[in-house]
Amino acid sequence: MYRVKDITPEELKNIQIPDQEMIERYYDSKLNLLETYQLIKERTEGFTKDDPVAREADKLLYWVVYPEKREKATPMVNDQSFELYTMSDGFTWRILSIDEAKNRFKTNKEVFGINRNEETEHLITAEKDFEVWDEFAIEHTPNIEGQGIKKNDISKIKSIEEMKLKEKERVRKLALLELELELEMESKKRTA
Repeated sequence: MYRVKDITPEELKNIQIPDQEMIERYYDSKLNLLETYQLIKERTEGFTKDDPVAREADKLLYWVVYPEKREKATPMVNDQSFELYTMSDGFTWRILSIDEAKNRFKTNKEVFGINRNEETEHLITAEKDFEVWDEFAIEHTPNIEGQGIKKNDISKIKSIEEMKLKEKERVRKLALLELELELEMESKKRTA
């Protein structure tokens, strides 16, 4: 249930936190990963009790400790997960499940069959097309307006920027969750 339960204190002490100065400026304290770990452990009674706030803190702490795992994780947009695939020419697709693709097709929305090995795509125009293609997608349009940026470079830049922003966002969320956990623990101590 909790991925951070096997992390050692030494691992947590050696991690450099991006934007630690900004966190300290906004929250009047540094983000201490070891304290966060201890708060999650206490709140979940040794990682045995299910708790939504602790689960979210667990996920964020795990990604801070193991950023390579985070990059393999599915990106999130509006709380719906999706996978992006960028072809060698820089064109980026948002991958759809077969059900999502069929639903889009039934509502007369554009959906494509794609082949990653051959880097080809085909507009789905008939129900029988779903039997021919193994993977389905729609165009993913980057929201970066670059000046002097070539079209095929936009998705690369967007990916890097998204990763940086998501990392900063996760660290900020972890800092807020740490504060929330601390406040709840102090509140419980006062009432006990």
